[in-house]
Amino acid sequence: MQYDLMEADKIYAELLREDSEFLKKFMKKFRDTMPEQYAKEMHIERYGCHITSPELYEKGLSFITDNKGEEITFWTVDEVKKIARDYINIDEQDFYDYDLALWSNVKKGDYGSFISDASRIIRIAIADLTDKDYYCDPSERAYKWVEHHINKEKEEIEKEID
Repeated sequence: MQYDLMEADKIYAELLREDSEFLKKFMKKFRDTMPEQYAKEMHIERYGCHITSPELYEKGLSFITDNKGEEITFWTVDEVKKIARDYINIDEQDFYDYDLALWSNVKKGDYGSFISDASRIIRIAIADLTDKDYYCDPSERAYKWVEHHINKEKEEIEKEID
């Protein structure tokens, strides 16, 4: 069964009018029935959308290929951080270590066939993750890229099932 979001919003408004404690009760129910999703959403609310776990980082790496669709050799988080330290103080950035490492590997896949200098590719990744002209928070770019690919993968699996 597919639910209508507009109808759900109407129900929410009605329930909130009927019971001023509804939202508090609803959030407790959400936390109790979907603890992992609740924790994820609270973390995102506080810190934004970032790659915070090795598992999500590894999942992101699985989507990276070069321009010919072939796998590449990835840089480790430590390798990226070591090079990046010459250009930025990572601790003062809005993005996380995993964000930078993943995005650097994405850029390596994009440009590695004609730019062999690792520091140059990593500087491009840093520029992308700090670009104020980007349409949303640039520090969240790597996370949103992984999320897009995960959703695309889920859609493909669902098509196969149907």
